[in-house]
Amino acid sequence: MNQGLGDKYVVPQWLPFRVASQTRELTTFPVPGPVIDYGPARIAFQESLDDFKQAPSVFVGTELMGVADVIGLKTSAKWLAEYVLTEPIAGKVAHGQARRILGEVAVSQLSERAAIQSRKARLQDFPHDAIAWIEQARLYTILGQRKKAERAIKVGVHLAPSNRFVIRAAVRFYIHYDEWDEALRVAARAHAINPDPLIFGPLLSVATYLKKMPKSTKAAGEAALAADKPFVFSETLEAIGTLEVLNGAEQRAKKFFRHAWVDPTKSVIAHSQWILREQIPGLAADRRFDFTQSNEALGWLRFAFLDFKGAYASSTAWALEEPYSKSPYVLGTIAGCQAERFDLAIEAGERGLGANPKDSLLLNNLAFAYLRNGDAVSARKHFNSIKHLADAPEEIAPAATYGLLLMAEGAQIKGLEYYSTAIDRAVKCGNRRLALRTTLNLIISRLDTAKTIDPSVLRKAMETLPQYQDPGCLGAARAINRRLQAATFTSSVELGTVAREFRDSVEKESSRYLAAVQGRFIDVVARDHSPKTHDILPLESPNREPELFSK
Repeated sequence: MNQGLGDKYVVPQWLPFRVASQTRELTTFPVPGPVIDYGPARIAFQESLDDFKQAPSVFVGTELMGVADVIGLKTSAKWLAEYVLTEPIAGKVAHGQARRILGEVAVSQLSERAAIQSRKARLQDFPHDAIAWIEQARLYTILGQRKKAERAIKVGVHLAPSNRFVIRAAVRFYIHYDEWDEALRVAARAHAINPDPLIFGPLLSVATYLKKMPKSTKAAGEAALAADKPFVFSETLEAIGTLEVLNGAEQRAKKFFRHAWVDPTKSVIAHSQWILREQIPGLAADRRFDFTQSNEALGWLRFAFLDFKGAYASSTAWALEEPYSKSPYVLGTIAGCQAERFDLAIEAGERGLGANPKDSLLLNNLAFAYLRNGDAVSARKHFNSIKHLADAPEEIAPAATYGLLLMAEGAQIKGLEYYSTAIDRAVKCGNRRLALRTTLNLIISRLDTAKTIDPSVLRKAMETLPQYQDPGCLGAARAINRRLQAATFTSSVELGTVAREFRDSVEKESSRYLAAVQGRFIDVVARDHSPKTHDILPLESPNREPELFSK
């Protein structure tokens, strides 16, 4: 069965510097910075430009182009960029800068491997460029080359141990590879040098995960609540609010969330959907931001609306922003399977494995998608490396997936034993919602293979469904409905009766659930029907039973 992903903690995005430099996360500071007077520089530049026009030189032109760009002489910068592009000897790095100045796409059109070669060329000329090292690390991470990426991260952090962009990227890198202690060490060292709130926010999130809270947490929270510029403190506020939620202090948490959502960073917006979906849904009316600013938030919210096609579309857009992260691909595999577009789920899983080649979550979901797509051979190929997890007492999804795999291979009894074990494990750990979801997926498999199901199992699922208002459960139940509508069950009057009751119950529970969710996020529902958000797949109306996608 599909396995989901928790998103309890506020983690910074790791975007390319050319993109990140346009965001408020890199351009907003707690106090105004000094105004730089470029007057003398512009006078000197004009003199140099006049000399250049008399005796053009490629390398002088390249340097002047960079200077003009920095001091804000856009017309001169573009004129020089056009000149540089006509000179092959200027090199790839200068040509890339020229295209950026002219508003053309440069590095983004290159493959990651070609971009790495371009970065290497720059690092040979500018070995102390911390930003370039971090950019190189990001490209290596996208390709799943961990050792090379880590070396580049360490060099970048060494060169700029307190730079906001560098440190936020380093923290995200170490979280990506589950090295939370190293993420905390890097963030704590940076904050000791540079008390930047947008470094302290990620530090607090990592410390919350490790249960190693800094002594300054309380004072930092009070300062953040009183701050005039809530944007730079929003991640600190969100992290403290999350800490309070995890400690069971929802009332105290609300105060921090309300302040964080006055002017939140993109990471806070992405995290807030988890708070509003899973923890404190009553706070939805207090938010003042637009979820469409975050593909991550929009993807999970569309999933919550049972809009699985829309969730897949958002996951794809999210993956374009953070192609190294497994999270958008996990959502893509789950949403694709819920929509019964297993080809899309497989595509998302295979892409995710490019940067995360040994990730058990993606391997499990990919094996499940292949099974649902009727390809047990490919499912076995991907599942073999995590087969041992099926026998681990705490693992639920791998045991269920292995059970389905065995049944698909003809070992019905053994497969059913593993699947029953998965359900028992979910019940024993107190996760009855997951137990129900697992049961519903078993019903789907039995209907697909045996074309029938034990009426008592179907009835038990029907009676349990109203207790858990969960999109994963409802999505699976609606998939069962589609199968029941197409079946006749002429050999069993009892099964036919239970099937009709099940269909009616699922429609009722879906309507009740959607009314509650849409009541909290009515503006998102309305906004989601604008054409610009559907450039990958059209959204289904959340008020009707979804049809299978057209192939």
